[in-house]
Amino acid sequence: MKKIITVLLAGLIATGSALAQDDQIAAGSAFAQDDKIAKGSAGSALVLDYKIEIFGEVKSGFLFEQRDEDGTTTSFARMENKDGDTDGSEGRVRMGMAISILNFGLRTQFSQNNFDRLAAANDTTLKKIRTDFAYAYGTTFNSQLKISAGLLGESPWGSGWDVRKDIILPPQLSRELESASGSPLMGIRAEYKPTFSPLIRGLNLGFVLNHYDDTTPQDAKLEFGDLFKESILGIAWDHRYFGLRFAYRFDREIVSEAAGADGAKFLYRVEERLLWNLLPGFQISANGYCQGITSSDKGRKNPGFFENWLYIHYDSIDFNTGLDLQYIDNFVAKEKTGQSMEIRPFFYYKIINNFLYAGLKAGLNMSFNSVRLYPDIFYDELYVEPQVRLNFLGNSFSIDFVYRYTSIAYKELGNNDFYKQFFNLRLRYTF
Repeated sequence: MKKIITVLLAGLIATGSALAQDDQIAAGSAFAQDDKIAKGSAGSALVLDYKIEIFGEVKSGFLFEQRDEDGTTTSFARMENKDGDTDGSEGRVRMGMAISILNFGLRTQFSQNNFDRLAAANDTTLKKIRTDFAYAYGTTFNSQLKISAGLLGESPWGSGWDVRKDIILPPQLSRELESASGSPLMGIRAEYKPTFSPLIRGLNLGFVLNHYDDTTPQDAKLEFGDLFKESILGIAWDHRYFGLRFAYRFDREIVSEAAGADGAKFLYRVEERLLWNLLPGFQISANGYCQGITSSDKGRKNPGFFENWLYIHYDSIDFNTGLDLQYIDNFVAKEKTGQSMEIRPFFYYKIINNFLYAGLKAGLNMSFNSVRLYPDIFYDELYVEPQVRLNFLGNSFSIDFVYRYTSIAYKELGNNDFYKQFFNLRLRYTF
């Protein structure tokens, strides 16, 4: 009996020693250190690696704007961070948290973009804190399969963001199909990332089963198959020489006009990375979003919409320059009702190791259709925007001094041209 007990104890000690190997935690902000628990009597330990990440941003600003129309000048001042990324409100407060233990984790993010009490006096929803996403996930089969559930977000096949954290993408077009009007939907997401061959490393094939994003008529009878008619198919490939993202969301056939559905949706993002490898900092990419592309338009209240962006950027040590092109097409069924194009060049210097960031951005917006096609004016909106930025704390905190002059032409709509200019003092802090 003593020999048997001795052998069992030796086996337990050996097993505990084998489990006591530390896994390295990936670099990130505010990661917790490894915690060793379940210490054995022989000094061995079962290691439970975990990490906790807190992240977010705060944006605010002061805006002074002046308008001149028909010789009448009006001006006003208010708290607003007019950077094109905060819904034209006073600013944004965003905070997120991520916890992971072994192969499981939880990610959540909350934000509030609209603080205008006057505009939201009769609409309390504008004052509420918005949930951007809140989901749990787990990985298995050597991290080849990842299952997420909850209020989905951070889609691996969205039109915005880049899996490589060293790339700062423009915020012009960042869409996901796992939401309704920007709000996340409850769902289940499965991602398959095969690793059995080096030729397909970085490939991500996905399927999303989520809640419908339209207002269902009260008299509609929801059958079992309707649960799958709002599904999403996605594919992403993060390769050394390119980046691809495609997603398609199916749409149920609506029998009532009260539903007001947008129809099926499609989005994409493509990036070439060969030039990035040859000339670091230079990249050409494009993304787009389309809705209302189903063949049947029965019960559709909203027209179809197609938006594309092309980005040509070169971000070097001394300067950042590029050209952004936008093309928008609005249509109802097969009848096109309006198209517009915007051209946006920019150039900024980086001075004193990017402590001082100064330059100019310009924009030219044009529309093409029977209502807005001007015989004597070739633009709808023309603007120039010089900017000076001071970066602190490794670019985590910045102060922007921005001036913008805009000329808008509305002659064919019965209005006169008018001009506006603003000065915007912006503050941004990320963590």
